Amino acid sequence: MSFALEALTLTAAGLTAYHHAGYARLLRVLTRQKTHHLPPTPAEFPKISLVIPAYCEETHIAAKIANCDALLYPADKLEIVILDDGSPDRTAVHAAAAIEQAAMARSCFRLIRFPENRGKVAALNSAMPLLTGEIVMFSD
Repeated sequence: MSFALEALTLTAAGLTAYHHAGYARLLRVLTRQKTHHLPPTPAEFPKISLVIPAYCEETHIAAKIANCDALLYPADKLEIVILDDGSPDRTAVHAAAAIEQAAMARSCFRLIRFPENRGKVAALNSAMPLLTGEIVMFSD
C-alpha cells in the first residue's frame, strides 16, 4: 500500500507541476510556430446589415439608435434597419427623430414601417429581401 500511495502522490505532484508550468510552456512553443496575420483593412470588411425589430419601444428606441451610431465600423459597409411593426405608440416618430440626429444618418440608417402589427417573425421575413449586407445581424 505504501508504494501505491507514493505513486499516487508523485502522479498528483507531477500533474500539478505540469498544470502550472508545463502547460504554459507548451502553449508558448505551439504559438511560436503559427504565423500571425494582420487584421483586414476597412476596404476588406464585409457589408453588414443590422436589423432592429421594434414594437412599442418609444422610450428606448432613441437610445438604441444612438448606441448603433457609436459603432466603430465603416459607414459605407454598415446598414442599420429599424423595423417598426405597426406600433400603436410613437416608436416610428422617435426613431425618425433619433436617426436625424445621428452622425451616420444619411449613409447607414433606414426606418421601415409596417402599417399593422404582424409579429416579429413576419416583420423580419418581410425585411430580409430588402437587406443589402453580406452578413445579417439581429438586435433587440
